[in-house]
Amino acid sequence: QPDTKRVFLEALYAVAPLRYGPRVEKILTTEVDPSRFSICATYLYQLQPSTEKGNALKIAMVEHFPFADSIETLRALFLFLSRNPAREKDKLPDMSAIFFHQRSRGDKVIYSFQNWNRDFPGLAILQLADGHFARGADGKLILVRQLARSAANLPYFLTDGNTPQGIYSIQGLDLGHNHFIGPTPNIQLIMPFENKWEKFFPGSWTPGNDSLQLYLHLLPESWKFYLPMMEAWQAGKIGRTEIIAHGTTIDPEYYKDRPFYPLTPTQGCLCAKEIWNSASGRLIESEQFKLIQAFQSTTGRAGYLFVINVSDAQAPINAETVQAWVDAFEKKL
Repeated sequence: QPDTKRVFLEALYAVAPLRYGPRVEKILTTEVDPSRFSICATYLYQLQPSTEKGNALKIAMVEHFPFADSIETLRALFLFLSRNPAREKDKLPDMSAIFFHQRSRGDKVIYSFQNWNRDFPGLAILQLADGHFARGADGKLILVRQLARSAANLPYFLTDGNTPQGIYSIQGLDLGHNHFIGPTPNIQLIMPFENKWEKFFPGSWTPGNDSLQLYLHLLPESWKFYLPMMEAWQAGKIGRTEIIAHGTTIDPEYYKDRPFYPLTPTQGCLCAKEIWNSASGRLIESEQFKLIQAFQSTTGRAGYLFVINVSDAQAPINAETVQAWVDAFEKKL
């Protein structure tokens, strides 16, 4: 059945990303579903991430789907195969600009700084409506380790793919009803196109507004043409939904040999570290709860969350780097 085919390709991408190039190439030549075709194409592209291979896959896409430019998933695939990741990594705009912009807007913002290689965890911080950043009782910046990697490790525009970069609207807090994310409160998020625009832009939306322009207004001028910040917009337009920031009850020992251990991957959400006692079921450690406490203890229940890839180092996001950005910004306040 179609759903079984997709799940199988997703599992293949996750557990055997280097083994079945010729077989996936054969599947691609007959695949008629845009989503499954995209999984095959990205599987082959990661095996051979060259301009030549990207162009060959784009040609195959147009041959398979004459109206590819009218299919959002295939438009995203075309851009994915055309992007220059090295150029994007080198062109990260000045971080203080985005901090100052949010201060001028008076929004409450969570920044989730991530690695281009999502095998390595990121860090989340909270900027308050007055522009300052949330700190603990000891005066230190509150830093929360977050993983933005999906279990499949698919590209951001595919369902069950990695968390897209870009802007999410915070809708408040909720308790989990999913055994895999546990009972710790989670931060409810919506993507562009996932719900009514008046919910995505609380207090800013009126009928007749241009939603894209309002999305771009959430960014300072130096960030508006930084293509990675449009991933969430693009993924939402394709139909991705239900990406939230939550904890985890998945046993981290499944992933003890992976760079993100003891965090656990998801279906594309932002997952914070949680450790549970396997005998009693009691919570031992929760960075998710630390983030929730910081969010609840400050004014406002809405705002935005920004996911930004900031490092290409084969290592978790460096806390000292994030601290330096915040210190440099707050000295100018």
